[in-house]
Amino acid sequence: MEIDASTSVIALVVSVVALVVSTLFAVRQQRSARTANNTTVAVELLSREMLSAWFQESEAYVIGRLVDEHEPSDGIEGLPLDARAHVYRVGWFYASVAHLVAFGAINELMVISIVKFRLNQAWTVLAPYIQAERALRNPNSMIFFEDLACRAEDFDDAKLRRKMRLRRFAVVDERL
Repeated sequence: MEIDASTSVIALVVSVVALVVSTLFAVRQQRSARTANNTTVAVELLSREMLSAWFQESEAYVIGRLVDEHEPSDGIEGLPLDARAHVYRVGWFYASVAHLVAFGAINELMVISIVKFRLNQAWTVLAPYIQAERALRNPNSMIFFEDLACRAEDFDDAKLRRKMRLRRFAVVDERL
């Protein structure tokens, strides 16, 4: 029994189509699994750490008292131990989140939409301490934290709302 050339071509085309479809499904499944894992990491990191009493205490100290109690000229390592612990707790948290964003492990839009306000507050206070630390001891101190702060600064809230089709209530009271 002879197989003619057209039958062979059809068989080859069907095989190639099946291979392409299988590959596309595999890639899609891999992306889906990665997104699920990244989302779990982001939610765990952000909710567990940001909602912890020790982090909130440190963040409140950094934002509310650090500048009044200590000059930034000696950098982070020049701070007393208790103040330094608060600064590192906040700075390293945001630097850790920034590492995950920079390496594509978690979604930048998701992270910045969650932490933007608090991140910007922390960076504004800590920037002079970090800059002094860089000049005195470590030129790379908190570079990922700064990167995330820059990304957050460039982040357009209105654009995110449009892109995600987030809805808002009409403003009833002009003071809101």
